[in-house]
Amino acid sequence: MLIDKIIKFENNFAEIQSKVIEKPYGKIFYDKNNPLSYDSNHAFLYEDSVYEFAIKDIVSFYQSIAITPRVYTFTRNESKVGQYFESKGFIKSLEEICFFVQKDKKRIDIHQTLHFKR
Repeated sequence: MLIDKIIKFENNFAEIQSKVIEKPYGKIFYDKNNPLSYDSNHAFLYEDSVYEFAIKDIVSFYQSIAITPRVYTFTRNESKVGQYFESKGFIKSLEEICFFVQKDKKRIDIHQTLHFKR
């Protein structure tokens, strides 16, 4: 299903730009050379993880490399991970993110004033 592919991509996209530490509870992405990038420096947890252990491990790791701990959640339902993190003092930050999926047309219409030359 398309939404499952989008969720899988969202949970793993940082692998192309960051180092990854695989954990039993999820993944930690980091790039010490780009400490201000949220996308390069965040963790995500599986919904069925032991959150208490994971939080301590994630916070400890990021503090050891002087990066603010961040956790991304992207699921079909309201995230249990997110609810747990809020209860532990993490701040929820929602950006206006939209996904546009074209199901019917096989090509994108290009405005007539746009010209390509080779």
